[in-house]
Amino acid sequence: MQKNLIRIDKITYRYPTDTEDMTEEPEQELPSKDKGSLPPALDRIDLEVEKGQFLCILGSNGSGKSTLARHLNALLVPDEGSVWIGDMDTRDDRYLWEIRAQVGMVFQNPDNQMVASQIEEEVAFGLENIGFPSEDMEQRVKEALASVGLSGLEKENPANLSGGQKQRTAVAGILAMRPACIVLDESTAMLDPKGRREIMNTVLELNRKHGITMICITHFMEEAVHADRVFVMHKGKILLSGTPKEVFCKSDEILEAGLKLPVICQIAEELRQKGMKIPASVITQQQLISCLTGISENENLNTSDS
Repeated sequence: MQKNLIRIDKITYRYPTDTEDMTEEPEQELPSKDKGSLPPALDRIDLEVEKGQFLCILGSNGSGKSTLARHLNALLVPDEGSVWIGDMDTRDDRYLWEIRAQVGMVFQNPDNQMVASQIEEEVAFGLENIGFPSEDMEQRVKEALASVGLSGLEKENPANLSGGQKQRTAVAGILAMRPACIVLDESTAMLDPKGRREIMNTVLELNRKHGITMICITHFMEEAVHADRVFVMHKGKILLSGTPKEVFCKSDEILEAGLKLPVICQIAEELRQKGMKIPASVITQQQLISCLTGISENENLNTSDS
């Protein structure tokens, strides 16, 4: 049985010269022009994704994280190296649509992804494009909407939804295709805190309960604390990789990448500097509460003993 769903081998990618003044990474590959004078957007990246993992790729603007995301379903193909989805090479045009069926993408702006006037039609759009049997489509749509917590809104107009609901509708449209992996490319960047929580709860539910491989591309550090593995990108390279606990204890490298530690990690570090015995492994709110409760109980015991 093949363990890796995605394998990235030493890929390098440069954008055409006429994108040199761009501060954001292009949404799609631009016409091929001279790429020799630009530093690479991706510089010999190696990465493997196992089936069923939840990965988070962090980075500031211009780090290369969105460029990497677009290589995962052949929206971009590398100048050097290779990307494999199972046993399919993304440079081989014969596999293009199969790759995109296996690896679904949810992008930043939810409004740009809506094409239909009803949620059920929106979710069914991809199935219709591949000629999926109409008699089976209703059940697929129903199951997909249930998986993202939108049951009962089938007839609703997407324009009336909140940002978080729109992104969950986009996820449902991908789920209906039964992909092996979903990539969320800055999918919470335009949402308020409530919308971000909705999407991350959906990500965890789909990963933990349904075993779908999830890859989140983001600069929101809190979104990475529940991931199986975290990768931090900086100037087209992977600067750090490991579990969230392994990565977030390296504050100097995090700052070098133009990022901040998650708020809980910042609070824990400030408490350590004040002399409190907070383990470096504390990275979530619940862990911090449990730790502080334990410290308080120990202090009470010591007081009563004396």
